[in-house]
Amino acid sequence: MPKLNGQDAAANAAKVTVVADALSSNQSKVSVAEDHVKAGESTTVTLVAKDAHGNAISGLSLSASLTGTASEGATRFQLDRKR
Repeated sequence: MPKLNGQDAAANAAKVTVVADALSSNQSKVSVAEDHVKAGESTTVTLVAKDAHGNAISGLSLSASLTGTASEGATRFQLDRKR
């Protein structure tokens, strides 16, 4: 067992918690399972959330909304992050 000042180093081991930084849209990825979705159909949208350093972010609660009409196509997909 390694010693520190004559005592077992493991007995005084520091606890470190690593926390991801804020969500980065440049590092994160949103993907949609289907290229086209018709009215009444559904699809899966997947978010791989990462911070600016490429670290995965977990524990997010997200809400999503899609705006636009069928004639003009969806114009915006918004994910709102809540912790």
